[in-house]
Parts: sequence; structure tokens; C-alpha cells
Amino acid sequence: MRSLILRLIPLLLALALLCGCTPVSDPTDTDLGGTDTDSAVTDTHLTVFDNGATEYRIVYAADASSVVRSAAASLQAHLKNAYGSKISMVSDKEAPIATEILFGATNRPASEAALSALADQADFSLTLSGQAVVLACATDYAARQAADYVIATFTGGAALTLSVLDEYWDARDGKHPLPVSRFEFDEGNGTTATDAVTGKPATLVNASWAEGVSGSALFLDDDATGYLDLGKGYFADLCQGAEGVTLSLWVMAYQNRSSRLFSFFGDGSTTATYCLYRPSSFYFYARSTPEESLKRDLYEYDAGADCLKGTGESKVNDGIWQHLAMVIDYKEGVIRCYLNGSELKGTNGITKGFASQVLKVANPKASDSLGGDSRGNHFSFCGLIDSFAVYDQALSEGEIRRVANGAVDTNSPVVDQALLDRIVTKLRGDYAIAAGSALYCRDGAMHPLDPKDPTLTVIEKDGKWYLPAAFAETVFGDALKSVPPVDGVYELTACCAASGKKLCLQDGVAVISEKVVWSSEDSAFTKRLFRLMTEFSYDLPTTDVESTRVVVADNKKDTTIRHCFSPYIVKIGSSFYLTMDNHKRSTYVFRSDDNGATFTRLSVLSPMAGASLFELNGALYLLGMTGKETTEIGIAKSTDGGVTWSSVTTVPYGVANKYCAPSAVVRANRRIYKAFEGYKTTDWTEDKRTYTVSAPETADLLDPKSWTVSSHYSYEISDLMGQVDEFYTDKTYIQEGCLVKMADGSIRNVLRVDCFPYYGGAVSFAVSPDGKTQSYEKNDPLAHISLPTGGDLFHVEYDAVSGYYISLINIKTTEIRPYQRNVLALAVSKDLDEWTVVENLLVDRSMSNPYVSMCMRGFQYVSFCFDGDDLVFAVREAGENADNYHDNDLLTVYRLSEFRSLFAGR
Repeated sequence: MRSLILRLIPLLLALALLCGCTPVSDPTDTDLGGTDTDSAVTDTHLTVFDNGATEYRIVYAADASSVVRSAAASLQAHLKNAYGSKISMVSDKEAPIATEILFGATNRPASEAALSALADQADFSLTLSGQAVVLACATDYAARQAADYVIATFTGGAALTLSVLDEYWDARDGKHPLPVSRFEFDEGNGTTATDAVTGKPATLVNASWAEGVSGSALFLDDDATGYLDLGKGYFADLCQGAEGVTLSLWVMAYQNRSSRLFSFFGDGSTTATYCLYRPSSFYFYARSTPEESLKRDLYEYDAGADCLKGTGESKVNDGIWQHLAMVIDYKEGVIRCYLNGSELKGTNGITKGFASQVLKVANPKASDSLGGDSRGNHFSFCGLIDSFAVYDQALSEGEIRRVANGAVDTNSPVVDQALLDRIVTKLRGDYAIAAGSALYCRDGAMHPLDPKDPTLTVIEKDGKWYLPAAFAETVFGDALKSVPPVDGVYELTACCAASGKKLCLQDGVAVISEKVVWSSEDSAFTKRLFRLMTEFSYDLPTTDVESTRVVVADNKKDTTIRHCFSPYIVKIGSSFYLTMDNHKRSTYVFRSDDNGATFTRLSVLSPMAGASLFELNGALYLLGMTGKETTEIGIAKSTDGGVTWSSVTTVPYGVANKYCAPSAVVRANRRIYKAFEGYKTTDWTEDKRTYTVSAPETADLLDPKSWTVSSHYSYEISDLMGQVDEFYTDKTYIQEGCLVKMADGSIRNVLRVDCFPYYGGAVSFAVSPDGKTQSYEKNDPLAHISLPTGGDLFHVEYDAVSGYYISLINIKTTEIRPYQRNVLALAVSKDLDEWTVVENLLVDRSMSNPYVSMCMRGFQYVSFCFDGDDLVFAVREAGENADNYHDNDLLTVYRLSEFRSLFAGR
């Protein structure tokens, strides 16, 4: 204990210096007061640690945010490591004791007094109250800074020599700078937002409302023309003649795309300043006069969305609230930009000052806009904007830190996912159920209580909970022998008593545990669990198709597989054949002889990808593409049921690159047909062309001369409305065609349209019987098809039994992500044009935030075949070990029994 006292002396002396500390506005003021009691307080602390009667504990507010709790935990860990003391951490629901470290805004009188003393003059203060250490923090950001300050100062063994109050707030005569315009967006409805400073209204254009950092926020979805119309001269009237300007706003992006975050104009249609927001960076532009060239700098940054890594960008800033501030100092000739109160370093830097030391603007012809460009020249920002403010001065870093406030709350999907990850860790093998829910949570996933009847729920009646028999049998096993069922269900508490399992029942959630006793301290967990099991943006499946899942390939178990891409399944005789490629131009061939219960790998063929397997005259063929840097049409033959294959024969045709998806091979008119695409350069969006290749059934298919390549069509932007931004390289193009044999025997090539951010459609081409022509007519009734999917491959077949066209598609349950693939549904159409979604078949069951789920999970590129009354389908599945939703880890097969019964009578 003596060594502990010696190590604590610097800390205790420093704390004594701060006894009676009050806020100061003069940065040079170091008179902290209370010196008469310093010695007595220090002695008291030494006595407490010396006799070991009571250990210190950190106390935080019971409703503290995850940011505050994390900062408190960091402080606890460092103090324990530095002083070897058993410092615990509890919420302020616990009864007070004498020796506490009060952290943040607790309910203790000492905390309330310290917070009141801050008087909005400082971010945090460090004081003593009796034997208690009081760390009062005005904001979440201040809590992080306070913890960091204490860790850096005390655990290093040094005494505190600087005023904490002045360290984190550059007070300006005790007053904060005030904005000349501020939109809080707390209206939450309607088509106007009001400037809280000037009282002037602004108009929402193709925009709406959503939950924000505080209250509601401005929401801009995938409509590329959305923005807040601030009116002509908004910026000019506010900042004309200013020596500096500061723009402050909270943003949360929903899409990896280049877009205008705001556009403010000077004379005519000339922009005085604007921001181009990108997935992992932003460009900020400014000038002081209309005649001056725009000064630009690039700010690359990472907002910390770690759980979205690997979704296509090296740094991902989507799905997390972030505070951005842009400072234009015309007088000093500099631009400064900040993320969450910390300055970002520009890539280029401004080497020369502005032409004028004050802003000179007048008579703008275009409306200033937040979230887009009123001229329609650029994509709009996709996501949320909150608390937008303009200052007619260049704020200092301390002032910006104060404005930023650091409060990133659970409205951020990434922050919410961090909470869910902690729940998964704590829950592990325990079971969590919710009243009225058909799900239970365990081992990081949500499962149906009864896979055979996914509609069965937990029943709450007369204060008791009753469980479906299938779930009760799974959890309690033989213990149920002593628990009589009531109308086929089992009472929860009786089951727990009979089995000896622990039970925590709160917030509408019951946690059934072997050892861990959950308590009221876990209320944040149980409340989030309840929402997880009861709030969905999509309908849960009512079939038991999920229980038929067969994993055919897993790239974590077979390291020779990179990804399980391009599935294709077909039934030949009594066997199912299944293929995939592994993104290395190798195609794997599997076969099932037990009706799809298991699959055996037969062979691996290289180079071959995007292949479709078919049978002709007793032989098997793979028809796909070859090569790596450039591709050709390739075909190979097997005469021993897919065990060995001939060498790959290439079929030339006149573009530099060819591409195909594993799509249907159609047999009609005594010919074999398959869809292909081509593009003339390595830019696979440039001059994208669609083809059909075909050959007579009687021909030697390994002879390139047997194949006919149809005329091509280069799909143009004018064929479907689209936009191209100077900073956005995607173009309108078509790809991944699927040939469909129509009810009348004709053939159409149906292709997805990628025209970001538009989705929900496909186009079709008429294929001539001889395979020589493929034509597109804009006035054809089937030229544009309303297929309710996004930028995803689809497989369409005509079912002669029902008279419907069938497809399994990735439906969109939100406007924020056209590439959402975490829901797979059955859709049907009578005419190929208008489609109806019949039933959701597969949904992500991971314990994930909906946005994170869309980024990381996928049931995609589905291929199916008819098997009597059933539909058997193969899925490129991104499961829990996938890098992201696109780069999947699994090849799976499912069976949908009696699928026609789901739409009979429609």
C-alpha cells in the first residue's frame, strides 16, 4: 500500500490544486481559489488509500451515451494500469459512496454544481468535493477530451500545470461566436425549413425528413435533383464584406458517390464556394471575388466506420454522423477544414492568398442550395444533413471544437452497430426472445422460433410468456417432461425453473442464460434487442425455405476459392448440376445425385467464368467467357458427366472484351442461344453492347464456325434518363442479359439497366429465330420493363404450368441503397412487363443494423430451375465471413416447395 501512496502523490497534489476551481474567461487567469483547504483535502485522500478501507470507483450517468461510457472505460483502464488500484465503474443508479470519480453529467449534487459552474464558458472542469473527484463535462466531446487530458497528465506522474478550463475552449471575452444563419431542421414535416436566426424560410426540393443528430434532419435520397433551396443571394446577403466565413454542418452519407454538399453563388451563376463530397474525401472550393479563379483543396479522411471496411473504398465514411466545418479566411488567405473538431490536412494547400481580404459578391442568378446544385448540374448529396450554420467570421479551432460538440449518438448506423456487437459478445450462447416476435437471438444471429412455421411468436398473456413448442424443446430439452404444455405452448418461467436456467425479463425482452445473470444495468442492451427483433424494413419470410439451406462451397474452409461467384444450376435427368467461378477465371462443377441434399465437386475448369452448363445429345457443355485481362467467348465439352473436360475453344467476335453472366441457355428453333455483352476498351462501362450467340443443335459446338453472333446494340443515355457528373465516371449502361423463351415461343434478351441513382427497371431486345439480329425499339411495349430490383443480376423463366414468368430478385426496402441485396424475393408477371413481389424468401438474419446489413450481407446472382412443384435455386451468398455484400464467401442451394401455391389465383 505504501508504494501505491507514493505513486498517487502527484495525482493527489494536482487534484488539491484544483479544489474550488471555477470557470474563467481570461486565458491568463490562473487563480483557481480554495487554497485554504488544499492540505486537508489531500490528507483525506491519502488516508482513504492508506488504510484500504474503500476503493475509488468511476460513476457515469445511467443514460450516458456510448461515447461517454467508452471515455469512462478508457479512463478506468488507464488509472488501474497506472496506480494498480481496483477502480470499478458503475452508473449513478448505484447508491453514492464517499470515494467516487464522478464522470460527466451524473445525478450527484457535486456533478450538478460543477456543471452549473461551467456556465457555458468551458468544456469541462476538474474539481474536488469532499473525497469525491468531480469531472464535469458539458458535452460528449468534452467527456472524451477530459478523459484524454486526465490520462495524459496524471498517469504520467506529472502535476497539472495548465488550466483545464482554458485548454479546450478559446473564450472570447466570455462569449461564444454566434451564427448569422442556422437551420436545425426540427420541423420534421412539410416542405419548408426555417432559418432560426433570420426567420426566413427555405424550400425542400425533392427532399424530406428523417431522424437527425438532435431532433429531425434534412433527408436527401437517391433522387439526384434534391436540395434545400435557400433562395438567390442567401450567402451573399449574409457574408458580403466579411473577412472570413465558417460553414458548419452535421452529415451522414448513405452512398459512395460524388455529389454536391452545397453550392453558394456570387455574381451571376458563379459559385463563391461549394463542396464536392465523395466517399472518403471532399473537395472544398472558394474565392473572394467573382473574377478570381476558384481555390481548391482535397481533404481525405476516415470518419471511423470500421464495420463497413471493404465495401469498395479504402476509407469509408458512410453510415456515421460526422461534423464538418469549412473556414475561409480571406484576410489571412487560407482555407481550413475540420472533421469532428479536428483539423484535416489538405492534399494541396493554398499557396497564394485570395484576391481580396474581404468577400465581394452580389446579384447571384442561381439559388444557393444545401445538399445539391439548384442548376441541376451535379448529383445531390445522398444522406442526412443536420444543424447547418453560417458564421460571418473565421472561427478558431477551439471555437469549432465547441460547435462540433462531438455528440455522435446512436442515430449513426456505425455507432449502433458497435452497440449490437457488444450485445453479441455478451449474449453469446444465451437466448434472447421478445414479446410478440417470431425470432430469437443467439450466437450473433436471429432465428425463427419455429423454422417449420416462421409465423409463430412468443405469446404474452396475463403477465406470463408462452413459447412455441419447437423453440421450448430446443432450449430446455428433457426438462420439458416436467412442464405440462398449455394449448401446445410452454410457460417461460416454469421452463426455466425446471431446467435451472437463469432468466432476465425486462424492456419487453427475456434473456435465458446458463450462467450469466443479466440485470437492469443491461437495459440499453435489452431495449436494443427488442427493437432488433420487432422492427424490420422488410417482411419476414413465412415459408420454411431458409431451413433447406445447403452450403456447397465456403471460401473460408477451402482457401483455393477466392469468391463463390456466378452460380448456375440445372437439372439433367435425376441429377442437379451446379457451377460457379472463383473470380480467378476458374469454373467449379458440382453434382447432386440425392435430390439436392448434398453436392460433390467433380472438376475445375480454367480458363472459364460466367459459365452456363447445358446438355446436348448426351454430352455436357460449359459456355462462358475466358481470359483475364481480355475475354473471349469460350466453350468446353464433357463426355463423362462433368468429371473431365475438353480444352476450351474460343469463339471470336468483334469487340475488345466480352462479358457474360451465368444466364439461361435457351433451346428453340433447333438452336442453342445465350446472351453476351461486349465493350470496346478496358472501361467496362464504355460503349457497352449486347449480343446473342447461337448455334444449331446439330452442329459441332466446339467448332467456332458453328456459332452465330447477332448484331449488337449500344445502349445510349438517351434511351433512359440519366446524368453524368464531371466527377462521377459511371454511365448509363446495360449488362448481364438473360434470354427468355416467351409464351409464344419467341426469344427476348432481358438486361438490367445501371443508371445510378435510378433503378427498378430492365430493358428487353427481340432476338430473331436465326440468331442473326437483336433489335431494340423504344416504342416496343417490352422495351422497358418495370422489374422491382436494383443494380442486380436476375434470372427470368417462363413457367408453362402456371402461365407466369418467374424471377427471384433482390427487392429494395429503402431508398438509400440501390445495391441492396440482403433480401431475396419471389416475383411473378403475366406479361414480362408488370411484376408483383409475392413473398420474401431469404433475409439477413445477422444481428446487424439495417444499413450495415445492406453493406455486408447479400443473397445475389440467383439461378434457379424447376423441379416438379418445387423451385431449386443457387445463391451467391455473402455471409458472416464475407468481405462485404458483393465479395461473397458462400455458394448455397435452397428449395422452395410448392412455389406456385404462393401466387395461385392472382
